[in-house]
This record gives sequence, C-alpha cells and structure tokens, in this order.
Amino acid sequence: KLDQANSLQRLSDAIARWPLLVAVFSCAAKAYAADLLMQKVVDRKDKLDQKRSLLFLSFGGLFQGGFQYFIWNVVFESLWPGRSRYASLCKLAATNLISDPLFFFPTFYVMKEACMEGESRGPVGTAHVALMKYGANIQQDMMMSWAFWLPGHYVTYFWLPVHLRVPWVACASFMYVCALSYTRGSSH
Repeated sequence: KLDQANSLQRLSDAIARWPLLVAVFSCAAKAYAADLLMQKVVDRKDKLDQKRSLLFLSFGGLFQGGFQYFIWNVVFESLWPGRSRYASLCKLAATNLISDPLFFFPTFYVMKEACMEGESRGPVGTAHVALMKYGANIQQDMMMSWAFWLPGHYVTYFWLPVHLRVPWVACASFMYVCALSYTRGSSH
C-alpha cells in the first residue's frame, strides 16, 4: 500500500510540474481513443474515418486540454479562487451554463464542419453552417452535457486540486466523448 501511495504521489507531482502538457496530451489521447472505439466497435467500420479521428484528436488536445485548462485553472481560479462552497458552485455554474454552451459546443461544431466539409465553403460559410447545426441540436446537446457534467464537475471543483482537474476530466469524459462521437461524429 505504501508503494502504491508513493506512486500516486509521484504521478500527482509530475502532473503538477507540467499541468498544461499533461492536459493537452491526455485529452487528445482520450478523445482519439473514444472515437476509435466508437468507429471500430459500435459503428463496426472496416476503415477508420481519418478526418473524424483527426477532429477528435485535435478537439481533445486543443480545446479540451488547452482551452479548458486555461478557462478552469486560470480564469475561473482568478474569479473564484479556492474550493469553498461558493467558489465551487460558481465554477460549476459557469462551466455548465457559460463555458460549455458558448465555447465547447460551438468550437466542436466549427472544428467538425471544417474537418468534414469546410474546404468548399471557406471559413465564414463553414462557421455559419456549423453554428446552424449547433442551433438545431442545442437542446439535446445540453441535456446530454448536463446529465453527465453537473455531477462530473461537482467532483472537478469541490474535490480536486487545480492541477488534477483536466486529467480527471480526461478520464471521466471518455464515456462522454464516446457519446459525442456516436451522436455527432458522422458527417451527417
């Protein structure tokens, strides 16, 4: 048990030394693996959809790892420092009511549209089509998100130190990204 505790402490220390790097790589790997699982096991594809895989790899690393690290660990911590009940509730609400609907989903839809269909439309046309699709799906997307992330981010903000937030979410969100891949991963 002592060796296990020492190993976990060494892992936590390493994450604390390189939190952004760990966030980007863990989220990229998780998102890629979740999409790969959906394509191969659920969709039973013989050939991997490389554009779709690239979408999840890049969205996982850039947005889920990079941007969410910045918003949660820099912006939210400067607005509501610490883990008091008030600070944690504010972060929980801001993530689920502001960050996800205004940043997470629009970014995902724009990146998806750019990866799958955007070459022929140009950047403005791609963004327009992507945001129209998001508008059509917002109710279902937010219900799925809140069902998973209201309890998930309770753990994120009430229990975890700052440097473990994104790695926790990378692990916890594997199933969420599987659902996102299944419901929104195809080009249709």
